[in-house]
Amino acid sequence: MFENMKKMSLHSGAAQKPLSINFVGETICDEKFDIMRDCSDLMSLEYIADGCGTLRINGQELHPEKGDVFFLPIGSRHHYYSQKENGWHKYFVSFYGDMADALVEYYLPKDTYLFKDCFLEKNFSRIFDIAFNTESLLDAEQLIAVELFRIFNALHERKRIEQLDLADRIKRSIDDHLYEEFNLDALCGYMNYSKNHIINIFSSKFKKTPYRYYLEAKTALAKDYLLNTNLSINEIASALAYSNSQYFSICFKKMTGYSPRNFRANAKT
Repeated sequence: MFENMKKMSLHSGAAQKPLSINFVGETICDEKFDIMRDCSDLMSLEYIADGCGTLRINGQELHPEKGDVFFLPIGSRHHYYSQKENGWHKYFVSFYGDMADALVEYYLPKDTYLFKDCFLEKNFSRIFDIAFNTESLLDAEQLIAVELFRIFNALHERKRIEQLDLADRIKRSIDDHLYEEFNLDALCGYMNYSKNHIINIFSSKFKKTPYRYYLEAKTALAKDYLLNTNLSINEIASALAYSNSQYFSICFKKMTGYSPRNFRANAKT
């Protein structure tokens, strides 16, 4: 196990600031990484840059993996450890103070400790860089506080968006791009979710994958062109962003059992 950690401030001494930083660090975990606390005296956010593991906290069992953030509040009972194979590579920041408490209360849902598919590595790695490359601890702490606020805001927005119907938002996005080639990577980038999450959420509601829905919706659009316009097959293929009319015909026949030309002819008889 490799751990690089920096202690930023001490509880003793000067009066407590509204938001103070305890520790900032990076850990590359192996099978020996195993942390257990009955009543944590620390509050921290941890970002999984890679790997998988398990977090048991206040009666919940969670499985943080790449792209996830997990939260450990003060007073929590938790036990977390890295998977033996494909262990965690994670960044962490521990903090305290009245403002820290307010951020948690306002921005994080109660009893929520895992935030999936956040992909906030840039924010956490910047905190790490600030901690280890800023000469003044006071300056470092202030800069880290700004990054922490950004992270809390991102987590808050993430949960708020999740409360909306993600499947319908995916569907709307696909409908808006029927005149383009299907691009799952672009869709996931726009939604800021992983491919598996996008596919699972959409399939759960609509009983088909996003790509299957795209094919069916695009075929319905092609039918509308064939039945209600005088455009040629070549023109329809071009309008719908098929590479050529032959590919359009292959796709259309695969979905309907008819070539575009035969479908149009049969509809007129």
